[in-house]
Amino acid sequence: MKRIRSNIFPEVLKLDQGATGKNAAFRDGLKKHLGIRVELAAPKNDRLADNQSMGKVERRFRTLWQRFELKLAYKLKKKGVDVITLEDLNVLAHNYATQLLNQAHPYKNQTH
Repeated sequence: MKRIRSNIFPEVLKLDQGATGKNAAFRDGLKKHLGIRVELAAPKNDRLADNQSMGKVERRFRTLWQRFELKLAYKLKKKGVDVITLEDLNVLAHNYATQLLNQAHPYKNQTH
């Protein structure tokens, strides 16, 4: 199999210490076929963990997804929709995230 060359792929993919990041076949396949090197963040008990922690980023995405997923499930159920394509789901998730980013922060105008 030929290696895919493209400028759309990152040179490095940083992952946490989960099963995917530790999977040698996954890491080797990314490197061999896409030219992507995998770097693992420091484990929780490592002294570098504070600087390399993935938890802060992962938590925000988990919160975003949980809020999006619950609202979407309710709307789809109300409309009687049982199946949605991945393409439609991606568009809805993008629109939801964009809407959140455009909202004013609730504490921005408060003075202390």
